[in-house]
Amino acid sequence: MDYISPVFPENPIKLFPDLNRYMGYNADHRHDNYGRTDIYEKDNELHYDIELPGLERDNITADIQQGMLIVKGESRSDESSKEKNYWRRERRYGTFEKTYRLPREHIDISKFKAKFNTGVLHISFPLKETLESETINIPID
Repeated sequence: MDYISPVFPENPIKLFPDLNRYMGYNADHRHDNYGRTDIYEKDNELHYDIELPGLERDNITADIQQGMLIVKGESRSDESSKEKNYWRRERRYGTFEKTYRLPREHIDISKFKAKFNTGVLHISFPLKETLESETINIPID
């Protein structure tokens, strides 16, 4: 079903792609089966486990730009799919992009580890040591 509104000719969320990207939200839900993510802390690292089912390693990119982790990929249908008479077709093909705001004040973005295994992209960042336990006396004039 298409989005219908008397005020906006299209989904208003799509009118603000930069805001969506800043908030870590992707308004394009055509590829919801890609990028389901678990973010957790373990062993003094922040981990991102991103589901990318059915994708090949060569069709995935991950970049860090302006404090954002950007994961892109492409799934391709096989050439023989044009010759098939489908009764039902739920698998989607094409490109997708998922963006995550990185907590730069808590992690070291220059020291990351990444691996792709069995349809899951795993990226981890070491946590920075915090100064919460340290007391700093502030002199007052």
